[in-house]
Order: sequence, then structure tokens, then C-alpha cells
Amino acid sequence: MEKNSQHDIRSVLEFKGYHIDEFLFKRNKNFKEKENIDVKIKLAVRVTQDESDATVAMVCEIFDDDFSNDDFPFYLKVAIAGDFRCTVPNSKDFFELNGTAILFPYLRAFVTNFTAQAGFPPLILPPINVYKFLERES
Repeated sequence: MEKNSQHDIRSVLEFKGYHIDEFLFKRNKNFKEKENIDVKIKLAVRVTQDESDATVAMVCEIFDDDFSNDDFPFYLKVAIAGDFRCTVPNSKDFFELNGTAILFPYLRAFVTNFTAQAGFPPLILPPINVYKFLERES
């Protein structure tokens, strides 16, 4: 069996890194502990592209910021963005699909770590089928 060089298996998409652009957390002080809570998640994706470079931005909101019914323990909003470069010309859809698939695990880890450190049981966002998610959003 012939060994492939690193260049043979390397993706045309290069992940340059990510950053948190916005973070908001509000604790609901009137929340009474419940056994089962229906987690409400809103997720939006936006891509800005300039030739071979792109930024994929995701905004995730967990629960509602309206505590009128005291149904949720907190409200969390995080905006995360990742920078990408492609070695061959590609479409906005290419960056949106692949960038979201790469960036989402970082978002999941951030939410899990923060909720655990904020004194709540760690909230682990479920993995998503990025293709189906983006198909539904368009």
C-alpha cells in the first residue's frame, strides 16, 4: 500500500481561526428547578466572502430573553466567527457549508464550558446535520 503525502489529503479549505464577537448571558433568578426543560435554540449563519477568503459568522441564542413565565434558567447569546481561505476559487455555498461544519463544534464547546462554569449542569448542544440545517434556512 502506497503512503499518501500530507499534500494529497489536505483540504483546499484552510481554517485560519475563530473568535467570539459577542457574548450575552442573563440568569433568571426566579427560575424554579425543573426535571425536564425544553431547550430552545436559535441559530443563524452568515458568510462574507472576498475571492479566496471568507468569514463565516454564527449567532446562537439559547432560551428566550423574556423571563415572564420563568420557564428557563437563563438566556445566552453568542456570536462566533471563523476565518477561512480556499486555495481554489469557490462559492459562498461552499464556505457556508464547510465553514459551518468546522465552526459549530467550537460553538458547542463554548456553550458547554460556560454553562458548567456558571453553576448550571453543562448544556451540551446536539450535533447537527449542517447540510439539512442550511437547506432549511434557505
